[in-house]
Amino acid sequence: MRIFCCLIAGCGVSVGLGQGTVEFANSIPFVDADGRVLAGTNILAQLYAGFDPNGLIPASAPVEFGTNGFFDGGVVVVRDLPPGVLAYLQVRVWNSEGGPTFQGAAESGYWSGVSSVIQVILGGPMGGVPSAPAMLWDLRYPGSPMIIAQPTNQRIRTGGSARLSVIASGGGPMQYQWYIGSSGDTNRPVEWATNAALTTAALTTSTPFWASISDSAGTTSSTAAMVWAFPTNAFWLDASMDTGAVQLILDGIVGAAYRIDYSTSSVATNWVALTNVALTNSPFTMIDTGVTNSAERFYRAVAP
Repeated sequence: MRIFCCLIAGCGVSVGLGQGTVEFANSIPFVDADGRVLAGTNILAQLYAGFDPNGLIPASAPVEFGTNGFFDGGVVVVRDLPPGVLAYLQVRVWNSEGGPTFQGAAESGYWSGVSSVIQVILGGPMGGVPSAPAMLWDLRYPGSPMIIAQPTNQRIRTGGSARLSVIASGGGPMQYQWYIGSSGDTNRPVEWATNAALTTAALTTSTPFWASISDSAGTTSSTAAMVWAFPTNAFWLDASMDTGAVQLILDGIVGAAYRIDYSTSSVATNWVALTNVALTNSPFTMIDTGVTNSAERFYRAVAP
């Protein structure tokens, strides 16, 4: 096992600064998409915090709503954020039937929502003098949509189409619009593409797509996903680790014959045949059972 260590000039560790505190309770009732107050033990709220509004992490345990759109999680100690600093805070809510976490529920298609992101100065003891926990007075709900899963790059053969999707959470009704181009470039909207999923037209060139998601509080742009268009006879091989074994996925032309080779060096000239494949359906998946105790292993697919 190799262990690396680096020294950075001017780097130190702060000790004894204490932890910032927040009063985790809302002053404005939270409502669902139909205007009904959120209530009941199946609706959970969780506080997220951080120095970066795009990198917030859980700062509290989930708490249940009462019967009138309010929750009360008491005083929360925000780990790794000292009192007196300016921090970003957000509340995320979800239906617990979708799972124990906000991320899991949103990805599973259950109802979820987010508040606005606010900045507050954290409370807590500073220099031995206690200060009141920060309050969420300026919190608003719902907030601008938050993207849970970005559209991902895809490969197609020339003349084919791709299906792209985005998962977002807002808490209220959301509107979608897909565009061609770089994220934020609204010059080329895709006609009638106003859902969370998009099936592209037949493509002959590689093309980027992104989605704009809006609600009553604002608009959020997804990243752009590239749909790569390859020649009609193209094929590709993907390798990944699956529970300790190497899984190989060959996507090729049904009816064609291929060979999968391996080597222990990226600059090898002595590739070894692993298996021959006559594709009856695509993609073809296999596990390389001979990879045990190999320090490195490289793969390629060949059309003989």
